[in-house]
Amino acid sequence: MSFSQVQMKKFFLSLFIAGLLWTCQSQSETPDYGVLTPVEFQKVVDSNKEIILLDVRTPAEFANGRIEGAVNVDIQSPGFLDEIRKLDKEGEYAVYCAVGRRSAFAINEMKKLGFTKLYDLGGGYNAWVNLAREK
Repeated sequence: MSFSQVQMKKFFLSLFIAGLLWTCQSQSETPDYGVLTPVEFQKVVDSNKEIILLDVRTPAEFANGRIEGAVNVDIQSPGFLDEIRKLDKEGEYAVYCAVGRRSAFAINEMKKLGFTKLYDLGGGYNAWVNLAREK
């Protein structure tokens, strides 16, 4: 075996070990900001009593069911951005709608205004309800 073949084997062994270490590293208790599954979203909401739940659906949708503790700020209302501007940009927000489209739009608008601590419920309230039914 030539010296370069030994070096090559060591190199690939090192890559393999590094890959194992990377995939086996521990995950944090709360997920990073962004789009979360209903289970991840629940963990975030349960672990942070300061988080503000924003339901960006219409008042009628909100009246038909909501996540406990949520505040309704209708993304379709003309005053949506004015209401969002009143919120603390340093706060942490968990945002949802019915299926995830409006919450993604709301989060995008909030980011433009300087908000950075934002969680989006992937699949929206419908996914949340489906998770509750499965339990």
